[in-house]
Amino acid sequence: MKTLYFVRHGESEANAAHITAGSGMDADITRGGVAQAVRVSKLLKDKGIQLIVSSPQKRAYHTAFVIAQEIGYNPEEIVTNKLFVERYLGSMTGKPREEVQLYFDMNATPPGGESTQVMHDRILAGLAWLKGLDADKILLVSHGGPGRMIRTIYRSEEHNSINSLGRIGNAEVLELSL
Repeated sequence: MKTLYFVRHGESEANAAHITAGSGMDADITRGGVAQAVRVSKLLKDKGIQLIVSSPQKRAYHTAFVIAQEIGYNPEEIVTNKLFVERYLGSMTGKPREEVQLYFDMNATPPGGESTQVMHDRILAGLAWLKGLDADKILLVSHGGPGRMIRTIYRSEEHNSINSLGRIGNAEVLELSL
């Protein structure tokens, strides 16, 4: 049986500024985000991680890099896949979280942004890709939106229920069977 360890990236510069980055802003992690990655590494160290996959966005990749170093995994072997980037928020990129939350509360797509249906299909394709990999213990470092969508998929809920799910904390781990 394959096990997926999903980790949301450490605190990003956008998180610290209380703005939404989505996939349209490539913010890196803060010093606090690095410390979070080191802490989560302690939880993952003995899990037998065979493969680390990351969103190519800086905040996720930097988190994956720190984790890899801490658990003894060669950071040069991290695989990136754009299927796991954060949701594109269109004209809401860089706006205060509260402003973007209004769209989420109405189950609406931010102007010019990615719909939950498109995101659902993208994450579903990513999960199928992960299942086909030759590794039984996979660490996926990605973002809050993809993490919530993965939970939606695993619960067999509608794609737009992502908007009502609680947030996944920075450097929080979800363990799932693939």
